[in-house]
Amino acid sequence: MSSQTICSLSFMSSPSQNISPPRKLPHVRDAPAWTGPSSCPWYPISHETLPLRASVRHVSITSNVLRRSVRGSRGVRARHVLDARGGSGDLHAPDACRCAGEDMTMLNRSSRRRRSLRRQALPTEWWTLLMERVPLVQRLPREDLEELGGHLQVLLGEKRFEGAGDLQITDEIRLITLAQAAVLLLHRETSYFPRLVSLIVYPGAYVVRETIETEEMLVEEVEDARVGESWSLGTLILSWEEVEADLEDDQQNVVLHEFAHHLDAESGEMNGAPLLPDRELRRQWAAVMSAAHHRLGENTQQNRPTALDPYGAEEPSEFFAVAVEAFFLRPHRLAEEEPDLYRLLAAYFRQDPITWI
Repeated sequence: MSSQTICSLSFMSSPSQNISPPRKLPHVRDAPAWTGPSSCPWYPISHETLPLRASVRHVSITSNVLRRSVRGSRGVRARHVLDARGGSGDLHAPDACRCAGEDMTMLNRSSRRRRSLRRQALPTEWWTLLMERVPLVQRLPREDLEELGGHLQVLLGEKRFEGAGDLQITDEIRLITLAQAAVLLLHRETSYFPRLVSLIVYPGAYVVRETIETEEMLVEEVEDARVGESWSLGTLILSWEEVEADLEDDQQNVVLHEFAHHLDAESGEMNGAPLLPDRELRRQWAAVMSAAHHRLGENTQQNRPTALDPYGAEEPSEFFAVAVEAFFLRPHRLAEEEPDLYRLLAAYFRQDPITWI
């Protein structure tokens, strides 16, 4: 990607419609591949236009060996769903008022249920598992653990897990995955990833068969091996093998990356600008993120390693996701190389990982 193209990307723009090719990492892990979902995984039906956006983390298949790679991303054209009456017309005013009242009732019930869940203490054996297996939880300040446990209880109660490729979903899978996601929610008002309904977990990398258009304007059917995938409305897909491998990896974390995309989607679309709490932070966001994104593009073109995954140069939504990974996994290096970016993320998350153990 040229520097001119990188400069033109906006952190308030609409998502790209391009398919980004996977990039190989220098290390290889042997693994089987499971045939995964189609390029359009399940998503819930609602009586409105569904803005769909996919962010995909790829692996490459060579001689039956899967090579871990940074993420690819592609846009998916919005799907339009007719309302319950078979049409797409506007609701009548009485219907709209009734729906608003029903929504408020459901919101109040949801708030009460979440307060009740947050008050429930995690079982001791769950804490033991998290402290033994999840370095991100081990490093948290002790005063944050109670809040983390409350958020984790809500996520466990609201997010549905589905095993694929004969994988049996266990407490270990649910706890390790959602505990890392809960770290992103500390110290902030949160709606608990409201667009996310279900998580599909494969034993290892999964293969998606899809049709693409080549540069020669030819249509080809390809097999794309992936280890993580986010859809802006409904579904997040993970490879359990990758989740476990990333627990001890300070370079990448598929759980943080994919859940960062769902934070991004809370603003309405995955465009690198999540829902921001105040006008001043919104003003700073566009300037700081755009400048850091441009620098990453230049460093990537010159093959200069940085604290940020090179794939973040592709587009704003991927830049935000890899910046979140760097913020929590390599805070000292990120603060040294990109101090304004670190301060911006610290203001957004209301956390300072540099001060952690």
